[in-house]
Amino acid sequence: MMQKPTNALLLVGSPKEENSTSNSLGTFLAEKLQEKGVSFKKIYINRCLCSSEKAASLLRLVDESDLIIFAFPLYVDSLHSQVIKTLELIAEHAKDKEDMATKSFVAISNSGFPKANHNSIALAVCRIFAKQVGFTWAGGLAMGGGGMISGRPLAEVGGAIRNQIKALEIAADAVAKGEPIPEKAVSLMAKLGIPHWMYIWMGNRSWKKEAKQHIAIEKMCDQPCTRREVLNL
Repeated sequence: MMQKPTNALLLVGSPKEENSTSNSLGTFLAEKLQEKGVSFKKIYINRCLCSSEKAASLLRLVDESDLIIFAFPLYVDSLHSQVIKTLELIAEHAKDKEDMATKSFVAISNSGFPKANHNSIALAVCRIFAKQVGFTWAGGLAMGGGGMISGRPLAEVGGAIRNQIKALEIAADAVAKGEPIPEKAVSLMAKLGIPHWMYIWMGNRSWKKEAKQHIAIEKMCDQPCTRREVLNL
């Protein structure tokens, strides 16, 4: 049974830290929870895995929190190594503890692909993690088209992410009451505010612009040599 939280811990799983879509999404949710009386602390896991002291500090905050929010980017349809390492640390730490069921776990996964369903495997991993550790699974939110945010505060991005803003507001309202994230929030989070073709067109234009800046526009279609081609060099 999920309990009404009072203290939340936001874990940002992107190596880009403050300049990441993960930070933007997670911070928006945490701030909406704060407006409803749930205090929160934020940690960039990239900074915590470099020493045992910092890792121990992260685990102390897990102990002190009754809601853990993990926001992270998708890497090849799943969690990247630092996120996996953090989950392993928490799982090991929780092995001999009996109060894990009083803590709720929320996952937010974002992807550069336009379709949110690429995040399904990553959220399934998080759900299984929560079950094995003993956390109460409060739900997962998946967003495609994360490149539209690129580390900006959500209020600055505009109408293209209006569905994601609404989804996070609905999720905050439910979680603050001790309820799991509603299906309506899940559906809205997955819905881009622009057509998929437009997002792809914008992404391709961005790649070409960056390639031009690095004088590499003519090399964009280059491919690695095959083994036979290497042997014939």
